[in-house]
Amino acid sequence: MSLKFDVPNGVSIAWPRIDGYRITGVFRPGVGFGNNFYIYVVERQGPGDLLAPIDIGPGGKIQRGELQFAATDRKYVFRDINLLSVQTRASWKERVRLLEFAYESAISDPPGGAQGQGISYELHDNAKDQLAPGSLRDQYKYSLGGSYDNLFSFSQWQSRDQARDIDLIRFSSRPNEKNSWLNKIIELSKSLASGSARPTDYWDIKFTQAKNNSIVVQHSRLQAFYLDHSAGHLLDFPLRSLDSVSESALQNSVVDVRLHFSSNARPAEDPIRSLQFQPSSNEVVETATLAFKQNTNLDLPVK
Repeated sequence: MSLKFDVPNGVSIAWPRIDGYRITGVFRPGVGFGNNFYIYVVERQGPGDLLAPIDIGPGGKIQRGELQFAATDRKYVFRDINLLSVQTRASWKERVRLLEFAYESAISDPPGGAQGQGISYELHDNAKDQLAPGSLRDQYKYSLGGSYDNLFSFSQWQSRDQARDIDLIRFSSRPNEKNSWLNKIIELSKSLASGSARPTDYWDIKFTQAKNNSIVVQHSRLQAFYLDHSAGHLLDFPLRSLDSVSESALQNSVVDVRLHFSSNARPAEDPIRSLQFQPSSNEVVETATLAFKQNTNLDLPVK
């Protein structure tokens, strides 16, 4: 895995090796990403090995440029993205440096719904391998339009309390060229911003545990769409719990999706803790969490 970040007439960063990355964001119909789309890339060395020098430019000046990073089967390109911060930590165990990038809402959610604008990115995904059924056998499979793929895990939150009548669903999977939650969230943001999709429109998640093998997602009923797309060392950092997502949904807000460097232990409910293997440095796991507005009632007979 490698990284390159270039700012016209400004900062230039090139790492021949990276040890993980995370793409995370929250999209809300009618709001957009709203300064909630982040990318993190990490470099690790042994405690006796020096980290390469890095120049992030003068203070008070926005560093906006093109970010590229690549793994074995994937290459990512994000344009007009800001370098927010660089975090470095050294201990008796290791030396670690974390780069934080983010989109401003003026870039990710263009005013006026300009066709073709929004997040400018390329994803070259040549991964064709499908996840084996595992202990769930073939009972938990999904599709975003391509062939069905097995899930690492599925979680559901249902509440019928008068004050907490909400539904949340969470899918954890291995992305490939046919099924990608990253592609889905960016395509959805662009179609709603440009007006090519309307609030009354809907899309389907094919899911073998759903009635008629389909979950209908109507834009007007979707409150928030959370994405986590992680690889390597950043698979060790926790996701936000469904409990915290549900609380924010009740308050019509979103939970903080920024990566907190000091927290590196995954909670017991986290999808990655359910894996029967230790992910390799090139393993990519996507987790999509969809929060629906009150009284949506998905009626999923999951078993």
